[in-house]
Amino acid sequence: MKIALIKWLVDKITGVADKFIPDAEKKLEFRENVLLIISELESKFYDVIVKLQSISSGSKIIDGFKHTVRPIIALTILTEWMLARHGLAPEFTQNEMYLLGGVFAFYFVSRGVEKIVGKS
Repeated sequence: MKIALIKWLVDKITGVADKFIPDAEKKLEFRENVLLIISELESKFYDVIVKLQSISSGSKIIDGFKHTVRPIIALTILTEWMLARHGLAPEFTQNEMYLLGGVFAFYFVSRGVEKIVGKS
């Protein structure tokens, strides 16, 4: 899917550029440059996302909200699961169990990454 998205993006960018670049050789060179830029950005994408998550905004409200969203979601889903286990709410479907596992995996993995990034 990622390759299809990159191909679609390159086709859109070069499609617009084709209207302004009359020379076929220059069109090909432009397309290769776009592909190079996208591949460089793609390799840095995850590094940038991890770094952005660990940056403080300087506002206590924004930083506090940023750090409470994950626990609130995790606690909400955990509470619903506990209610379901005791028959006080409908049982979780298989997809909801996947969601529960995904939330906790994301919570602990992301928190671990934040700690690692913060130490380096």
